[in-house]
Amino acid sequence: MKKRIHTTVLLCALLISAAACNRQEPDSATMPDNPAAAEVLLKQLPEKVDYPINATIGGSILYYGFDLSPEKIERGKDFTMTSYFKVLEDVKEDYRFFGHFETLGKPFSRHRLDHWLTGNRYPSGKWKKGQIIKDVFTGQIPKGFPGTRAVLYSGLFKNDLRLEVKEKDKADAENRVRAAEFKLEPVSIETLKYSIYKAGEKITIDGKLDETAWMQAASTGFFTDIYGDRTVNPTTEAKMLYDNNNLYVAVMLKDDDVWGNFTKRDDPLYREEALEIMIDADGNGATYYELQVSPANVIYDAYFPFRRKDRNLEWDSKLISAVTVQGTLNKRDDTDEGWTLEVAIPLSSIEDAGRNPPAPGDGWRLNFYRMEHPKRGGVTASMWTPTLVGDFHTLDRFGTVIFEEKTVAERPTGETAKGEIKNNVGGSPMRAAPREAGNSAPADAKGSPAEKQSN
Repeated sequence: MKKRIHTTVLLCALLISAAACNRQEPDSATMPDNPAAAEVLLKQLPEKVDYPINATIGGSILYYGFDLSPEKIERGKDFTMTSYFKVLEDVKEDYRFFGHFETLGKPFSRHRLDHWLTGNRYPSGKWKKGQIIKDVFTGQIPKGFPGTRAVLYSGLFKNDLRLEVKEKDKADAENRVRAAEFKLEPVSIETLKYSIYKAGEKITIDGKLDETAWMQAASTGFFTDIYGDRTVNPTTEAKMLYDNNNLYVAVMLKDDDVWGNFTKRDDPLYREEALEIMIDADGNGATYYELQVSPANVIYDAYFPFRRKDRNLEWDSKLISAVTVQGTLNKRDDTDEGWTLEVAIPLSSIEDAGRNPPAPGDGWRLNFYRMEHPKRGGVTASMWTPTLVGDFHTLDRFGTVIFEEKTVAERPTGETAKGEIKNNVGGSPMRAAPREAGNSAPADAKGSPAEKQSN
């Protein structure tokens, strides 16, 4: 009886062992130490993929290719990209996947599809030789992405270093795998328009915005990203007025860390935090003016006789500006609310305009931009009318401002004629900055000829 039991037990053990072999369990050397990572590990590479690549990256990873769902990429709609990798040698670093979705032809634009491999469920630093990895990423191409043809470049990177691609015929000089080309439907995104009314009263440049005219003026709406798809935080919005002498601009900028280190006129404010105004008054797409003001009320002004060429910093805009800070300037360890900018641009300084002062119905092309450097690092750009490309000097994407005959007090409530506020992202009423000194005291107005000579 005992012999029969032992025989039965031995037979069962053999059967269990055989069953285990039939299940083809992975070798212990290839098993991840994170059970949640099991869903990204495959037993073998798929026989076919939508976009085969077969590029060796960093000497240790084979980028086999990827599948795309749905098959056609449409702007503003989600798509899922499933990439497959084979580990050729143990990987010791945690890498990120980069995807550069770029236009083929002009205008150039790039949309990034960067992400952590496997969503960090199984970081690449734990990948072992022989493993097959599946990376699933869901993304979207902005509605305003220009052009009808695009190319996807991809690869792996850590910090500022891209991993080298072994097969040079499959990559460009920047170690980017040319993964696929796509056709897109034509897109048309209108530039924005804004009706500028006469102030009807004296505007004092003090950064307070407490004149009735500012209360009555319409907002541009919140500034957006380059495609106009989303409001950029912290938010920014502007208003405009004019009289026979000046174009007035008021901008309210939310910001939890208001700072600015530059102190001299025409310092490169665009490298820090700044509000920028570019004006192509005659709309010729060539000559234009660039004006910038920092939270410290430092001014930068330049004239360009050609797009991005022969910048003239000797040009004097005679701009007058004032800033109030809702918080504390250059105190980096506290939390601020924002800053308010008020500007007077002499109409006579804009010599390319057809008439000075403008006649009712005249239009100028211009755009607003904001450079923001948040505490967490990096840089954020926003703008009034979307450029669709990563270049502020895209003159044909400037918005249009129309000079109206009436005063702002006569402006019809909720007027949308001439596309005054076509920006559907929204905006909020701009409130006057507080009069109290304290932490909201205005910086001294700058820009008069006498003060310019001392800067």
